[in-house]
Amino acid sequence: MAAPDDVQDAREDRLKFPIRMDILLRPFMLFLGATPSNAYVEVAGGEIRLRFGPAFDHTIARENVSSVAPLSWSLFDGFGVQAGGQIVGLIGSLGGVTELRLHRPVSLRFAGWPWVVDRIAVSLEDPDAFMAYLNDATESGERAG
Repeated sequence: MAAPDDVQDAREDRLKFPIRMDILLRPFMLFLGATPSNAYVEVAGGEIRLRFGPAFDHTIARENVSSVAPLSWSLFDGFGVQAGGQIVGLIGSLGGVTELRLHRPVSLRFAGWPWVVDRIAVSLEDPDAFMAYLNDATESGERAG
């Protein structure tokens, strides 16, 4: 039987990055069911889970992310779950918005509406840590491959 130190806890692989929600916008986010406890991006193994309340919960393959970078998001682009063109935004703040660009488009669904996108914008509490983590992992994979 393996000693407890020899067994890796699956939770160690999971990193959760909370979505930034400005205090003044939180009442509006409640219409979507989005709260600080259920609005986040979670990186686990080869997957990235995007959650913004109970109505938006999707997982994409980490290998499908071609780049991650800061993105300027306008007040006119809106808040909450926003879609237009080839981008979907999970936005609770104008600050900390980070864009995931994808190699291949993915189909996402919100409130019954399907969207095919190749870009995902997320307002994060710690966008620098998220970008550093994904960029380090991408570079490590490129060196190994």
